[in-house]
Amino acid sequence: VVNAAYNVAITPTLSANARIGVSRSSVDVVGLPFDPLTGTVCPPDALCSASDDDRNFVGDIGLRKRSELTTLNFNVSRSLAPSSNGTEVVQDQFRFYVERTVTQRLSVSAASIYIEETAVAATARRDRTYLTIDGTLSWRLTPTLSTYGTYTYVSNEYNVLTSSSTEINHRLYVGFTYRGVGFRR
Repeated sequence: VVNAAYNVAITPTLSANARIGVSRSSVDVVGLPFDPLTGTVCPPDALCSASDDDRNFVGDIGLRKRSELTTLNFNVSRSLAPSSNGTEVVQDQFRFYVERTVTQRLSVSAASIYIEETAVAATARRDRTYLTIDGTLSWRLTPTLSTYGTYTYVSNEYNVLTSSSTEINHRLYVGFTYRGVGFRR
């Protein structure tokens, strides 16, 4: 992987970053019970093999705006990442986060992540689309203690050769946050 990066403060409250690069990957797989391109079963006495070589653009672009009451982050990236099945995937990500202090006690935040994973090599086709959306309300009880509630929606879609599945999750979190006063001398 070869990368170049640049960070800049556009204004006192707005900054941007960019990183670009190129990555090269190669995969050789032998002893497969099926043809990875067609999905057909290989005979037991003649298992299939496959190889692939790929170059990919990698990098990210991000913006961050921070003021007294609001924080806003936006990031778009492409990277190579390991997959849970031992292969590599190209991962395209879109991330968004905003937090707003509404009153001295109440703050709200929202975040979303959208990820598309595509197998680097056609030898191990397992593509995935992932979306998560969070919304949080936080109420400050004392200067060091807050309570919060968070709702999270998660969608996970897998495509493996010719089949696919989708998982949907809804989560609700309620809790307390303690922010200590730190060490005193």
